[in-house]
Amino acid sequence: MDGEIVVAHLTDPHLDLGSPRGAEFLSKRALSWLNWKRKRRRIQSPALCRMIVDDIHARSPDLIAMTGDLVNFALEEEFRRGRDWLERLGPPERVAAVPGNHEALAPGMADRLATAWGPYLAGDDGQPGFPWRRELGPITVVGISTAVATPPFFATGTVGPAQLARLDAMLGAIAAEGRFALVLIHHPPTPITVWRKRLTDGPAVCACIARHGAGLVLHGHTHKPELSWIDSPAGRIPVLGAPSASWKPGPKRDGAAWRCLRLSADARGWRLTMEERAATEDGIVARTPLEFVLPAPAGRDARAPLVSAEPADRMPRNAAGPRP
Repeated sequence: MDGEIVVAHLTDPHLDLGSPRGAEFLSKRALSWLNWKRKRRRIQSPALCRMIVDDIHARSPDLIAMTGDLVNFALEEEFRRGRDWLERLGPPERVAAVPGNHEALAPGMADRLATAWGPYLAGDDGQPGFPWRRELGPITVVGISTAVATPPFFATGTVGPAQLARLDAMLGAIAAEGRFALVLIHHPPTPITVWRKRLTDGPAVCACIARHGAGLVLHGHTHKPELSWIDSPAGRIPVLGAPSASWKPGPKRDGAAWRCLRLSADARGWRLTMEERAATEDGIVARTPLEFVLPAPAGRDARAPLVSAEPADRMPRNAAGPRP
């Protein structure tokens, strides 16, 4: 795979694929169902989500990255129907997914999710478990799980010591190979969320990513266009979050959108052009792209952290760290 690599990033569609029944209410699902019944079902728009998927397909990306919260209640019915949706999105070799907190809303669902979504949650070796790695030309895509069951009123995520140790070894190997690492994760590792929705071991995850110099991190969870940073010896690593793929726009609420990411390498290093494409009643609206110069893989000279094609007042809201 030569030249430009195109990655489509969508996240948090929260598809309406089933509701709890009977004993399934005897868990945190009951509170989530009440929230969905009173609020979220009016916010989520299947039509907007279909527009986004159609727009992604029209651009034929090399990879579609889905960073979690495809479902609402972690029901087996949702996992089964979610697999059907993933298959319509694309084949496993073109679609890479990581789970979100709603995939772990109830304890004991991880194995059932892995069985239902199988190769969409796996690397090139097809083996279940996290982190996984996939090769995309000169890019290595790394998938991390932050999906853990939490108490009521919490939406935190955790990577955990065992997965973190594997991540450290994996990113170290990728760096030693001189490859560009693109990391997919649901909860942002940087401290941009409220305490009850944070990644509990975010500082350790950031330190691991910084130590080995990944080039780019994509996340979901906040339902907002986010820009934050991880400082590394090779340069500042952008951490980009996308809006929900199904939400209607409203007061203090970003509407449904996806991100078209164009990655290319030249003699000066890796470059990224990011265009956000929003679904509206009038069709898809393309927003002015941002351009980044990304940290170089191991063995390359560090590059400047960012070049912006957009004025500061159009940068994503809630961005952590200084803006250019």
